[in-house]
Amino acid sequence: QRNCDKPFSEITLLDFGGGSGLLSCFAKWAGVGKVIYLDIYKQSTLDAEILAKTLNLQADEYVTGEISILRSIPDVLVSMDVIEHVYDLETFFKTCYELNPSLIQVHVTGANSYNPIIRKRLMELQIRNENDDRIPPKGAKPIDDYRSYKKIRKEWIEQSFGKALTTTEIEELVLITRGKRFDEMERIIQHYISSKQLPPLPQHPTNTCDPNTGNWSERLFTKQEIENWSKGLNWEITYSSMGYNSKSGGVLKRGFQSVLNILGTILVKYASSLLPLLIITIKPKK
Repeated sequence: QRNCDKPFSEITLLDFGGGSGLLSCFAKWAGVGKVIYLDIYKQSTLDAEILAKTLNLQADEYVTGEISILRSIPDVLVSMDVIEHVYDLETFFKTCYELNPSLIQVHVTGANSYNPIIRKRLMELQIRNENDDRIPPKGAKPIDDYRSYKKIRKEWIEQSFGKALTTTEIEELVLITRGKRFDEMERIIQHYISSKQLPPLPQHPTNTCDPNTGNWSERLFTKQEIENWSKGLNWEITYSSMGYNSKSGGVLKRGFQSVLNILGTILVKYASSLLPLLIITIKPKK
């Protein structure tokens, strides 16, 4: 609320990528005037509505789809572990600005590329998702694909362009299109077929996404990339960190996490390297 001039009772809040809807429930419990729940998955929306009705903390609107289809204009957008999955953040930020140039955004992400422990763990996860088939977890969404992303891209290229490409070209294009959705892959390959010029390999060594949906696998990004994607939007962007839950796990784990939380509070400059969660706050420049 310290970033918004309106009182809670007059704020319209967007729970972006709301998932189970707990954040929307909490916002209604806290007295936020209007709460909009938004998620791209229909099943998540249905689940969130059931939970909210059970708790008697229903949001004012439940929307399934992209942010561009919203009819109501939010004052504040909040997300938890969502921004690292958005396929095209540059387009997302432009859409937010067009929706409301004064929109305040707070994104909390566990894909903290500045914490070496988290970065290593997530890069290993990305490598597995890229190369290995996985067993769908309980509650997996119907549109999620748990096959190797590399395998999915290769099969699609072979089916769509196999007659125009050699085996070597297909293998090269599979590597080059890591982190691309099918629509973008098609443009890249059509251009290659006409020009025989291969684009460069992806800059990041492991970032990858489901080519069906563009859902990134815990995408790791830098603060500079956030600045570049939001360039020209007259925003002020600040970064802060959130500590570990030092009340769970064994004694040694709790003690170690408590020490890191204290150090993160004292050594503010190094907090993003010591603590797990990165908080990105965006508001219009004054």
